[in-house]
Amino acid sequence: MEHEIIKLKNSGIIQSHYDIADFHQYAYKIGEFPSYCQSGISIYEDFVEGFEFVFQITSNEKINLSIIDSGSFMFAKNDKTKKWNLYYDFY
Repeated sequence: MEHEIIKLKNSGIIQSHYDIADFHQYAYKIGEFPSYCQSGISIYEDFVEGFEFVFQITSNEKINLSIIDSGSFMFAKNDKTKKWNLYYDFY
């Protein structure tokens, strides 16, 4: 879905992802794909080749957790090398 939205934006059909949705689910995640606070970012560009997204930790006022400027940490792991990679995203 991310690639399709970026295609629509690049072709000028939409200005931003808010043109097709009026909300954004920016929260903790395990598996699937990360949830970025900045649009147009791609997991395929941000994580080194061979790494797969595992989980995301997002700023949370209730537990007094602030990651940079209301951001999040996204962790990926390479199954072959057993190494971890960290990407961070913030406003």
